Amino acid sequence: MPVISNRLEAIITDYENRIKTNFKPTRDFFKHIGIGHRRFYQLIRNEVSLTFSEMHSLAKFFNVHIFELHECTTKYLSNDLKNSVSKETTRQKEPDYVERLGLTKS
Repeated sequence: MPVISNRLEAIITDYENRIKTNFKPTRDFFKHIGIGHRRFYQLIRNEVSLTFSEMHSLAKFFNVHIFELHECTTKYLSNDLKNSVSKETTRQKEPDYVERLGLTKS
């Protein structure tokens, strides 16, 4: 079964740019997302494909749309999301869809 490439490494880089520090996963992080450390690093290196539950957990943690995790699903995103997914841009604020859906953190 072929492995579908993901954008996890790029999403982590964007996350590091947002929080202005290096991302170092802890045991609490792995417990929170429900993925073991070995599996997590296999996902980063694209050695295995993401399951839906992994996609959901990672998207929620990194505050990205679930479709942003795969190159093959970015074509289904709206124009607002496509701009936030592009590799040339890094996010400085919440994407427009977060505010429209009332998902902003208070």
